[in-house]
Amino acid sequence: MMLVALTMAAAVAGATPAPAATGAPGASAAGGAAAEDPNKVICRADAVTGSRFIRKVCMKRYEWAEHDRVTERNLQMMQDRQGISKLPPGGLSN
Repeated sequence: MMLVALTMAAAVAGATPAPAATGAPGASAAGGAAAEDPNKVICRADAVTGSRFIRKVCMKRYEWAEHDRVTERNLQMMQDRQGISKLPPGGLSN
């Protein structure tokens, strides 16, 4: 039960990132993710379950990527165990 609560809290935290600071004005976005520094520290707001307070969590970009990947995998495993189907790639649109 505790694992479910922790995984869901992590999913919520990963789903609601704080706005990230943008690069220098006039910087080209053509570089994409390849040009982004994996060691740049990024902070997100994390909702604390059972509280109205929000805590600030800071990690490096590559750590957030790993965190998001693990959270998605854990959520998918829980949904598979409960028989919840995954949405089609296009979502619910017809």
